[in-house]
Amino acid sequence: MTEAVMPEYRAMISGDIEDYSSRNAGEQAVLQTALADLLDTAAREAGIERPRWWRQVSGDGEFSVLTEPASVLDLADSFVRELDVALAVYNRRQYGDNWTRVRLRVALHVGPVLPAGPMGRPGPHAVQVNRLVDAPAAREAMRVCPAADLAVIVSDRVFDDYLSQGYGHPRPVRFRPVTVQGKKQRFLAYLYLPNADVHELRELDVYDPPADEPSPTREDGDGPRPPKPFGAARDVIMGDQNRVRNGSVYQARGDMHFGTGHSGR
Repeated sequence: MTEAVMPEYRAMISGDIEDYSSRNAGEQAVLQTALADLLDTAAREAGIERPRWWRQVSGDGEFSVLTEPASVLDLADSFVRELDVALAVYNRRQYGDNWTRVRLRVALHVGPVLPAGPMGRPGPHAVQVNRLVDAPAAREAMRVCPAADLAVIVSDRVFDDYLSQGYGHPRPVRFRPVTVQGKKQRFLAYLYLPNADVHELRELDVYDPPADEPSPTREDGDGPRPPKPFGAARDVIMGDQNRVRNGSVYQARGDMHFGTGHSGR
């Protein structure tokens, strides 16, 4: 009798370059190199051993399973923060004839996954994280926030079991619940933009919680307020007004503003 193969509980990440197909061949080649470098840099700065990840690459993205015991908090906190900083630095440089801006959608999930098969990782959790990275809500968030370099969408399991419990960052209030329709399933997920208030985006497919389920609330009340940038460095684009050191961005003077001079082409 064949021995059953048991799944292993692992953190998963799926990343995809926004608007990759509209770029020409030279730009796509540069984007692929940039994506690999950006992921390597973010993992290294976050203290995560990326060479130990199981990785399945495509032309415009990567699906990875962490091979050590689940470290979803490291992904959601340190890795996302360092990836956001690395993107800001890369997008400021604009070097080479085929340089083009990198904007990423990243999905995080955790659950039992089977060992890799001939064509990849089988199982519903591997499917789910790849459905999340293609979520219309994440794509729409990038469209209506042209200054954003990164959109992060996490599964309800990541949010409920880790982020909403107060472990690490980002704080739960920074996420917005959204629905993601798969081919045969509908998922609840939570969307986060490191440098924008995702609650201000009116066009997204919002999850409507039951009456007895508390909704995410803002620390400063629920009244209307203008959109504003958050957190780590959107604009290293501000030149010498900001400086980057050891993976963090420091604002030397003035207010941070979103720049819209660059497009994904």
